[in-house]
Parts: sequence; structure tokens; C-alpha cells
Amino acid sequence: MPLKKWNVINLQVRSSISSHIILGWMVLFVGLLGNLSGQINAGKLGGTVNDLTQAVIKGAIVKLYNPTTGFSRQILTDLQGTFSFKNVPFDYYLLKVEAAGFQTFSQKVRIRSNLPLIVNVSLDLVSETQTIQVAELIEEDSLGMETDLDQSFIEIQPSSKPADGLQKILRTVPGWISEDNGLLHVRGADNGLLFVLDGIPLTDRIDPLFGGAPQNEIIESIQVINGHIPVEYGYASGAVVQVIPKSGIDRKLGGSLDIGGGNFQTGQVGYTLGGNLKKRLGFYIGHSLTGSGQRYLDPIHPKNFNNSGRALRFNSRVDWYPTNQDTLIFNVGFHSSRFRITNTLDQELSGQRQRQELSNDHQSMTWQKTWSAYTVSDIGAYHRYFRSELFPSPNDVPLSAAQLREHSRTGILLNLVHFVKGHTLKVGTEGQRAAPHENFSFFITDKTLAEKTGISPMAMLFDRNNPFSFRSSAIRWQGSAYIQDTFSLKPNWTINAGVRFDRTTIMVSDSLISPRVGTAFYLPTTKTVLRASYNRLFTPPQLENLLLSSSKKAFRLSPFADQQTTDSMAVPPEKQHAFETGFGQSFGNWFQLNAAYWWRLIKNSGDPNVFFGTSIIFPNSVNKGKAQGLEARIDFPQKNGWSSYISYSNSRIFQIGPINGGLFLEDDIIDIGPGIKFNPDHDQRNTGAFGVLYRHPSKIWFSLSGRHASGTPLEIDSDELEDLKNRPGSDLVNFKRQRIRPRSLFDFSVGRDFSIRENHSIRTQFDIQNLTNKRFAYNFGNPFSGTHFGHPRLWSGKIRISF
Repeated sequence: MPLKKWNVINLQVRSSISSHIILGWMVLFVGLLGNLSGQINAGKLGGTVNDLTQAVIKGAIVKLYNPTTGFSRQILTDLQGTFSFKNVPFDYYLLKVEAAGFQTFSQKVRIRSNLPLIVNVSLDLVSETQTIQVAELIEEDSLGMETDLDQSFIEIQPSSKPADGLQKILRTVPGWISEDNGLLHVRGADNGLLFVLDGIPLTDRIDPLFGGAPQNEIIESIQVINGHIPVEYGYASGAVVQVIPKSGIDRKLGGSLDIGGGNFQTGQVGYTLGGNLKKRLGFYIGHSLTGSGQRYLDPIHPKNFNNSGRALRFNSRVDWYPTNQDTLIFNVGFHSSRFRITNTLDQELSGQRQRQELSNDHQSMTWQKTWSAYTVSDIGAYHRYFRSELFPSPNDVPLSAAQLREHSRTGILLNLVHFVKGHTLKVGTEGQRAAPHENFSFFITDKTLAEKTGISPMAMLFDRNNPFSFRSSAIRWQGSAYIQDTFSLKPNWTINAGVRFDRTTIMVSDSLISPRVGTAFYLPTTKTVLRASYNRLFTPPQLENLLLSSSKKAFRLSPFADQQTTDSMAVPPEKQHAFETGFGQSFGNWFQLNAAYWWRLIKNSGDPNVFFGTSIIFPNSVNKGKAQGLEARIDFPQKNGWSSYISYSNSRIFQIGPINGGLFLEDDIIDIGPGIKFNPDHDQRNTGAFGVLYRHPSKIWFSLSGRHASGTPLEIDSDELEDLKNRPGSDLVNFKRQRIRPRSLFDFSVGRDFSIRENHSIRTQFDIQNLTNKRFAYNFGNPFSGTHFGHPRLWSGKIRISF
């Protein structure tokens, strides 16, 4: 793409979202005047280094690191002998202090809440013998299946398919099932993920087809919670993904420039810039432009027709410490993408050129107040805006569709953490205003082809002179409150218990009281942690096309309308009973094993359907369901330059009709009436992943990773199978099992870091994805997810200049 055109896109994006950013900041400032509040999910660690006479030691080297995740930070004590680490992700660490003439100090520390952790260190004079503590890999009070991913792992991930960079990282977590275009499923939930950015919950979808994820280069760490979900996290039916962005508060002023490209006309350019402007003020920003001229989305035909797109992302964070007791964090970001909708062969021959434009922006502000060593409060607010527009073309077949959809969310949060007599108490509340606006239409352009592709008779009534048209807007509210306690009955027995109340008026007014409890018992003799938890979960439906999905107009087109009443139109909240039992086992400092067995009972299971081969999704819900499975992960910490992981999961999911909501135009959908049991599109029985990384002292490194998936179901009546066998790509389907054929994919990366001079370096990296060039499909003829084919071998290279 010519550089001039890319610059024009930049200007258009900035102009289109500037008004929403200004409005968002006005909302935030007004909100803060009313004592609105939020939560920062990162901790602080500080202290003083003295000798045995209590004289301070300046210039001592203080290192904080986690051998499993690769997290590592190092600072020097100041003239007063003090040190401070800020924006530290919740986890276990080894704190190590070294000074000339003194023995090395090491201690295991745990950062698990916003309460500041103070560790004062006294160094003894050097002697001939000393004991150095070796970090145990096990998390002694971990209450459920969790995976921590550090920037050292995140930054070297392949970049040859940049539109779903964050999704590719999350696919390495056990129990996560990947679908087309970066869609993710976990523990029986269809994209029921709660992303938390700097303590602010993002309740909307984060993927290439909806809301853009932050670029990998600005992420400090990611914590994925599959198991016990504390009551402070709401509206998550599958898992919680905590994203901690990089902060400039503890960095010298500097940045990086990335330039890369690959096959299928893939390219990317981006930069980061950040640092400490003053002792109490820091900033960090990231800006990137990525795109592909030939393969932006996963196509719906194996020959990959009409497939190009680009995405622009900007994220910024400002940290301000006006006093030692106050922390203010500001986040501003936007995302914009433009891409073509991929075609079938008939659509390509007709000259169809549909395209879609997405944009969203967000602003948030959080104020953390440390009242004492035992009490911390968080105050914050946020505003987010989303816009999606589908543009038809003159030659659309067999139907033409157009859409302009917008919605905004404005919210406030508050929480207070207080430690008293061994109990860490936390209380909080959240309120949110949601305002969707939808404008959608379609009409049949070719009745012969429409009949061939299975368009229903009801949908065939809408032609160019009588199009289907829907326009509506609404303002809805939802809120919550919670209280929880984390404590130990015995030194090795940790319990987290709480209760949460949620109330929503989004389409269906409903509420739920949700008790949750998780426990961990540590056996120091065998280095084993035993875990168990029960969670009650409540998740309102996604706002994307929710008004139309819950309307009478959509209900009249539903193939299930003759089996249900109009009471089944609106999409209700999903409710779950979630159980988990498992263990963690440390094998010295060699490796750590975590395993869990889980099961969930689901009411109103969210399972959206894709609109006729486009990238538009309409929410619906299935009456009830059940999911159960086993997850396991082994982590090998870095040793002699080598580190690795391996994970496996097995799951079974079924749902029972009827279906509420959605927009279905096809006539050949499986009969999912009341009491009908079926396997949904994310019922992938076996998945596995592994990764091996080697870093040589010469700063050359390479990694090899792989992922296996056993295949998703077709979800179609047996009398429709013959038609599917004649479609392109049918050789990728096992029709006897009525599932997609299994796939095993491998990726390879190699790179080298070059040091030019102090604080200046260059990193080169070369990536290959799908190393064996295996042909595969994500889904095929599925009434909910459609047909999508995976990528062939992808190669790319990039250069990063750091300064």
C-alpha cells in the first residue's frame, strides 16, 4: 500500500474519534468530582538496605525476578539506601540484594494485593560460606488454575499475522480453544472473557472483528485466571485476562521503533516511547499500523478471495505520584481497522466487494490512595465508544446487507482493601451506563443462488424494493457490589470467600446474588498445593447487535419461531455454577505441574451466530448446557538458557434447546427445539500446546512452538451432509465423525540482539507460522460460526531499534 494512503488513513482515524475522546475525558473528570472509583491490579514493593550497624548502603543492586515467567527488574538503592518497584504484577518473586563486601541476600516475596509491601534488608559482611535461597516454583496460596505471561515471552511472539497478536498468546494457555479470526473459547463459554486493563474491566469483545487489543509491545504482563474467579471480577463466564501495560515511572526516557513485513503483502510499523519525566511523573505510549494486502482475515473459501485490511492502534498510560500515598493512572487509546469481507466463489465471480470499518476509543482514570500500611482505596472511571459499519457493493450475491452500529459504555468503580488480624478484606461497587444504537438492512439480490445456499422462505420475501430494515436505540444500566475476605485458617491453608450482587437492565431485567469460595492447602513436605473452588457467575449478553437479536423482526425470521413464543425473543443473562478441583506440584527447581478438573452447569448459554459469511455476529442464548474437562500445564523455568512449557486439555460440552434471540437466515439449521441436545461449535475435545525457547550468551535466541486441536463439530442435520461434501474444502472434514479433521501446527522463530552502545540496541527476528504448511479448517458449514479456513505457511521478519 502506498505510504501516502496510509497517512491519509491516520488522519481520517484521528478526526473520526477525536470528538469521542474529548467527550470521554469530560465524563471522567465530572465523574471524579463525585468520588467515583476503580482498582489498580498491580502492586508496589519497597524498602531500605542497611548493614548490621543500621548504616544505609547506597548503590546496592536490588533484583526482583520470577524464574517461571521470566519477569526480571533491577534497580540500585539511592543515597538513603531505599529502593522501590512500582507496577509489579501480582505473583511470587525472589528478591535478591547484592553489595560489594556483603553477603548476598535473597527472600521469596508475594505481591497479591494493592497494599504496599515493605521489605527492609540487613546485609551481613561477606564470609567464606553463605546460603542462597533457591526460589520454589510453586505458588503456595494459588486458589485456582492461573497462568502468568511476562513481556519476555510476549515480545518475541511471531508477528506475521499481527491482527490477532494477543489472541495468539492466549492460545498457549491450557483450556483455551481458538476459532477463526482470533475468537477464543474457554471452559464451555463462547468468548465469555473479561479483559481487565490497569484494573478497568473491558466487558466488550476484544478481537480483530470487534475491539482492537493493545499491541504486544506495550504489555508488561498478562495474568489469565481460568479457575477460581474472586467476586471482585464480574461479567466473566469463561476466564479473566488481566493486562498490565508498561509504565514509564521506573524507566529512563527511551523507546523503540519496529518495522516488519512478510508474505501475503503483510506489513507493520510501530513505535513505543516512555520514561520518567520527573521523579513522580512517567508516561508510556505505543502506536502501530499493521495490515495485509492478501490475507487479513481467515477466508470462507480455500482460495482466499477479496481478503485485505489494515489496523491502526494507539495506547498510552501516564503515571503520576503527587505524594508518596497517592497514585493516579490515566489511560487513553484508540483502534481503527478497515478490511474487506472475504468471498465465496460465486461472490467473487459476481464481483462482490463488501467491506467493513471498525473503530473504538477508551479513556480511564484511576486514583489509588494509601491511607496506611493496612488500608488502600481505589477511585476511577472509564468511557468507551465502539462503531462498526458494513458497506455493501453493487454486485452483492445472494443478498446485500448494510449496517451502522454504535454503542458506548460509561462506568464508575470503587473498592477498598483493608488488612486486619490476618484478614485481607475488600469491598467494592460498580455502575455502568450502556447506550447501543443499531441500523441494519438486507435484501435478496439473486433468488436462484439464495435457494441454492439455503436461504429460508421468510428471508426470501425481502428484495430490493422491499428490504428488511431495522433501526433502534436504547439506554440501559447495570451495577454490582461485592465483599470478600482472604485469610488463612492455618499457616498453610488459604481461603478466599465472598459474595457479589449484580443487577442488569440490558434487554432483560435480571439480578443475581453470587457466592464464591476458593481454598488452597499447601503441603510443605512434598511441595504440593491442593485446590478447590465454587463460583456462581452472572454474565449479561454482549451489546453487539443485541437490539436486533432480541427484536420481533428477528424472531419472525427464526427457524425456531414456530416452536416458541415471543417470550423467547430477548437474550437473557448467562448464569453458571462453576466448580474446580486441582493441584500444583513443584519438582525442585526443575519444573512445576498444575492440573485441574472442572465442570460447569449453565443456564442461558451465550452462543452467537455469524451472519451469512460476513464478520457480523448476532448474540443468542441456548436454554441450558453442561461443560466439563481436564487441564494441565508444566512449566520449566530458565536453566542454562533453556525454558519451555507444555499444556493439555480435554473437554466435553453439550447444550439443550431452545434458542433465544439471534438472526438466522439459513433454512438448513439443525433442529434445536425445546429439549434437543447438541454439541456447540466450540466443543473441541482435545487441545495441546508446547513451546521451547533457548537464549544463547551471544544474544542469539530461537523458539519452537506447536498446537494441536482435535476438531469442532459440524452441527448440521444428517440429510444436509451430502451437500456439504460437494463444497470446496470438504476434504478437511471427517464426515463419519461429523467433525473437522484434527490439526497440528508448528511455529518457529529466531532472532538476535545487538548492543550498539549503552541503552541502544537492535533486535532482528524471523518467524515462520504453520511450518509444515498444513491445510486446515476452523469450521465448516456450521450454522453458528459458518465456514473458515486456516492460514498456510506464513513467514515474516522484523527489526526493532531500541534507544
